[in-house]
Amino acid sequence: MASKHSKPVKRALKPLATSATNIALVEIVLRALSYRFRDKVESEMVEAANEKRSNEEEKLVDGHSLITSIGLYGAAKLAAKSPAGLGIVAGGLVLKTLYDRGKSVRARRAARQIEGPTKVEGK
Repeated sequence: MASKHSKPVKRALKPLATSATNIALVEIVLRALSYRFRDKVESEMVEAANEKRSNEEEKLVDGHSLITSIGLYGAAKLAAKSPAGLGIVAGGLVLKTLYDRGKSVRARRAARQIEGPTKVEGK
């Protein structure tokens, strides 16, 4: 027999009997988290919009054309539908980043060549 002063044993949460119920619970949690995250991002964006922005920031935020907006929407849908779509979009973003970095390196090299050679050490 257990004594009156013993603590109750804590039991781990077990999944429910039906997998459909488990899936529904997971979906509810994931949707709630995504809604919460989206609300947070939207409030941050509104706050940032109310602050004074430089011209470069305004170009980045307000400069989307209709084609760019459609492309961003399509990429988001593709990434959200499947892991393969997410891989394609993420891979495209990595390639774009590498391309932009290479472009800036080439621009710096071209600027150095235009300026001419700098001091040569040892002479």
